[in-house]
Amino acid sequence: MKRNLILLLAFLTTSSLALAQTPSVIVGEPTGDAVIPVFAPKPDYAYSAQSNRVQGSGIFQLRIRPDGTVSSVEMIRSTGWRDLDRSSTAVFSKWRFRSVGHPATVKIPVTFTMGIPSGPSHGRGPQAVPHSTPPR
Repeated sequence: MKRNLILLLAFLTTSSLALAQTPSVIVGEPTGDAVIPVFAPKPDYAYSAQSNRVQGSGIFQLRIRPDGTVSSVEMIRSTGWRDLDRSSTAVFSKWRFRSVGHPATVKIPVTFTMGIPSGPSHGRGPQAVPHSTPPR
């Protein structure tokens, strides 16, 4: 009985650690010209970035042709990791938008996170933010 309890606790601890570090990619809403994406896959979280636990946010500008295809992708703000920037640029170039009949431009924010607890709480629920005195 005791052994089963220990095995269960070990499994639950391992599972919760895996969940705490689940990589995710969040693509924000396009801002700029009024266009509607009809095909908008998320960028891949590059293995090199995941294995180094790299996280980052960037902004990419898409120029859209009158037929809704993307003519170019420009990085406005880097995610801070070359492989994440490449992944974002590659997938955004494949996006498709509802035809608006004229060229359009939108900016797309993207965030790559590992789900690693950060800050003073470390996932233990809300806690007071520590006060600090500015250096003199």
